Amino acid sequence: MRTKKVATKRPAIRSIAKKAFLKKDIDYIHDSNPIVGKLLKLKYRINGAYRALPNGTESLREGYSELDTKSDKDFVIGLIHNIRKRDENPSKIQLEECNKIWSKYK
Repeated sequence: MRTKKVATKRPAIRSIAKKAFLKKDIDYIHDSNPIVGKLLKLKYRINGAYRALPNGTESLREGYSELDTKSDKDFVIGLIHNIRKRDENPSKIQLEECNKIWSKYK
């Protein structure tokens, strides 16, 4: 009597494109890099401060304008981009600037 050859079972391998697609659905605050998570929280805080502006006014508390929020948000988004896409960690000066921005929107 002959025995059948059975292929060994292996776990399914997901393609790289499939893994990238699945990562898009994940909330980026839970990014594997803790610096990115903190920068995203800062970005959301800046968004909240911008949206809290009463209609017709251009100033936040302590005299910050809409241009300040835009430049602060652009700075934070640039840091997030550099960490994610270029694998560059922010410098000490950039992190100190983030601390100043964080205290501004507290």
